[in-house]
Amino acid sequence: MRLQCRILRNIAVSTGFLVWLLWLVWPAWSAATAAPRAQIVGKDGAPMALVPGGTFKMGSPEGTGEDDERPLHEVVLSPYYMDVFETTNRVYRRCVDAGACAPPEIRMLFDDPRLADHPVVIVDWEQARKFCQWAGKRLPTEAEWEFAARGPDGRIYPWGNEWDPSRANWNGEDEGEGTAGTKPVGSYPSGVSPFGIHEMAGNVWEWCADWHNAESYASYHDKTDPRGPRFGTVKVLRGGGWKGSGKETLRTANRFMDRPFEAYSLFGFRCAATPPGVPPPDPKTLPALPVRDDYYDDVPE
Repeated sequence: MRLQCRILRNIAVSTGFLVWLLWLVWPAWSAATAAPRAQIVGKDGAPMALVPGGTFKMGSPEGTGEDDERPLHEVVLSPYYMDVFETTNRVYRRCVDAGACAPPEIRMLFDDPRLADHPVVIVDWEQARKFCQWAGKRLPTEAEWEFAARGPDGRIYPWGNEWDPSRANWNGEDEGEGTAGTKPVGSYPSGVSPFGIHEMAGNVWEWCADWHNAESYASYHDKTDPRGPRFGTVKVLRGGGWKGSGKETLRTANRFMDRPFEAYSLFGFRCAATPPGVPPPDPKTLPALPVRDDYYDDVPE
């Protein structure tokens, strides 16, 4: 009888210990194994939408687009988050006030209270990168940007395959004599991407993480979570701005580039983030590209 009581007591103690241990580790285990949420709010206070990843065709087929958009090639992406809106003056100011970001060199637009919900502009690539780092995020890769804009069905524009000038902020002149300027983010809800992401066509060009190389799709592009060339002299921008020929410029496959230290009223950005439990893009293992100096002939003054 005494032995049975001792056994029962040991079982009770062991069970209690296991329950206590489970109570202790459950929150961390649950968070680590939970599926990423469809939408989150970043440290910067900006909403982010989950892009579930998958396989898509990146670029343009023969006979369409520009030379640096070819060949059309298959890319596989892991899940990631993307800012629903371009980073605004209001949101960027939080980083400036925290002492982690430098304000735009020309502050007139940044300091205008009427433009608080317009995209922050006149920021170079490094300013964009530092903001995303402060917010616990990162700049999107070029492949991530394109997939978030066009979806798995390969749309020509975020809203579909037909050009519709009412769905994006552009100046309305094919000659490119734009005077419209930026609009508040979220102004074109009919132009959202398949993942509910706004203004991926028009408003501002958006900095991406990648170096640009005109031959990268043919020679240097990884098939899974590509990060672009290892080195270069110009960075990729995507999305088209408010000034330009909308029908061609605002295509989801259209690529632009400029030197990372340049900052114009057409240049802004948005951030991406890797969900917990999802490995970030692997480091580049491809051969390094030579640094070219003739890109100065390829970019606008």
